[in-house]
Amino acid sequence: MKTARDLIQQAAKKAGVIEAIEALESLEASDALQELNDIIDGWNIDALFPYVNEEYTVSTPTLEPGKIKIGPATEGSVDVDAARPNRVISVAINKDGRYFPLDYVAPNDVATSNFRNASAMTGGIPIYYTVHTTYPIAEIEIFPATDAFPFFITSQNVVSAKTLNDTISLPAGYYPALVAELAVILAADYGNMEMIPQLEKTAKERLARVKRLNNRSRRMSHDGTPRGSGYWDITTDVYI
Repeated sequence: MKTARDLIQQAAKKAGVIEAIEALESLEASDALQELNDIIDGWNIDALFPYVNEEYTVSTPTLEPGKIKIGPATEGSVDVDAARPNRVISVAINKDGRYFPLDYVAPNDVATSNFRNASAMTGGIPIYYTVHTTYPIAEIEIFPATDAFPFFITSQNVVSAKTLNDTISLPAGYYPALVAELAVILAADYGNMEMIPQLEKTAKERLARVKRLNNRSRRMSHDGTPRGSGYWDITTDVYI
């Protein structure tokens, strides 16, 4: 594992910004940290960046029964003071020391159904949840609404570095690509234009490896039914 400072120092050396035994000035390193996080955000948009799973225990929702608010406390009142999750993987209730997972329903289905009035059918025990992807605070809504149970939430967040000393934990192959792309940006920022073509070539090659990691070829599947010597007619969508 490497810190953000490690990656920035490595990229600065490759870009010819500093010598092998030098270090970036504090302000320069802070600017590079912002560039590093911008690269991570871009990879996230392209579905290239790995996520880290976060787990939260909420004793009971305190702001509003049946709703769990997750986000930075600096942005408003929350039940969980944390980064807004990119995706909520699962929600479970703790009933008598045992965890019971809830079933996910899409927000559109909630709007057109009777989930909010499910209490009579379940005895007040939650069985469904949905996620409202509001920004900067996400909201998990529980059905039927209750504040009688603790909740256990698993979410996914993008790897990021808030400070230079934060550790960035990545699979094999990601560090070189991240350093290479940052080196291109730093070379341009510091006017080392003659180095950019080779740095860009290296960055493209290493990013291609990351893309291959995220796009493994898959085997085609079928239902296993014997088909004899016939063939699939794509015009009628049937086996002949």
